[in-house]
Amino acid sequence: QLNKHQQAFEHEVEQHSQENQEQMEIVVSAMNSVEMLVQELKQTIEVDECATAVDDELVHCQRRQQAEALIENQARESLQMMQEQHCKSMEQLEPHYQVIWGQMKQSQEEQWQQLNKHQQAFEHEVEQHSQENQEQM
Repeated sequence: QLNKHQQAFEHEVEQHSQENQEQMEIVVSAMNSVEMLVQELKQTIEVDECATAVDDELVHCQRRQQAEALIENQARESLQMMQEQHCKSMEQLEPHYQVIWGQMKQSQEEQWQQLNKHQQAFEHEVEQHSQENQEQM
């Protein structure tokens, strides 16, 4: 009777031991799975942080490009306005330039006429002196 009870007890202990062993394997496997999930989560977080940094840099680059394009457009518009203003100024100055040019041309012609008169008078005087010298000779 005692042997039967002992064998039954040993059999039950063996069964519980196997069940405990199986449960321990399940727990270890679950812990390994949890550890793998934790590692994957860490990697996902790192990838997300990198992606966020890349996105931030991309947004920064896009904003810089937009600002550069805006500055370039403003510079082009300013240059065009300056060119238009220059053309308008030149158009407004053209009549004044023509008047001044005409006055300068007229003044120059008058000076040439004066110079010609003086030259003719001088030549006439030289001719007279030449004749007087000839007569005195």
